[in-house]
Amino acid sequence: MRCNPALVASSLLASLLVACSGGSANAPAREPEPTMTASEPEAPAAKAVWATIEVLSSPAGMEVLLDGNAVGKTPVTLDKVAPGSHDITYKDVANGDATYTLEVGEGEYKTQKHNIVPRADRAAPANARQ
Repeated sequence: MRCNPALVASSLLASLLVACSGGSANAPAREPEPTMTASEPEAPAAKAVWATIEVLSSPAGMEVLLDGNAVGKTPVTLDKVAPGSHDITYKDVANGDATYTLEVGEGEYKTQKHNIVPRADRAAPANARQ
């Protein structure tokens, strides 16, 4: 028996195509998956929902509380602060603590600074609570 090389090659090619596609010779062809086209609108960019507060003091190195929770020593930048009203407390054993209330909105960046004045020379800063 003599084989036709062209017939053998086409049969092998058909078998390989069926094997690689994961189906059978009689299986229906799979439909292509949809792709994004340039005419489809993109999702809107995420809006910033956090605020940032930079907390400074002179001299630096004061312990800072945000709403009663320790957040570090000055200078410190507080990212991802929820919008709204927040109490920032500077801990100072020698001269007494000072608390400021700061209002921040979505995406805002605000700075709060406290200058330490020795107890004998000090009058409380105008916007600080003792």
